Amino acid sequence: MIREGLRNLVIGGIVGTVGIVTYQITRDLSDDKSLWQPVPAEPSNAMD
Repeated sequence: MIREGLRNLVIGGIVGTVGIVTYQITRDLSDDKSLWQPVPAEPSNAMD
């Protein structure tokens, strides 16, 4: 019974960690997109 509980805890921790990491990566990627989109639109950068 104790082993079963420990295994569930470990699996839950792994799943939670993977979920958090996936969320962070997805958020970073969407942040990058919002950073990259305005760059080509600015004429001052294109002139330089």
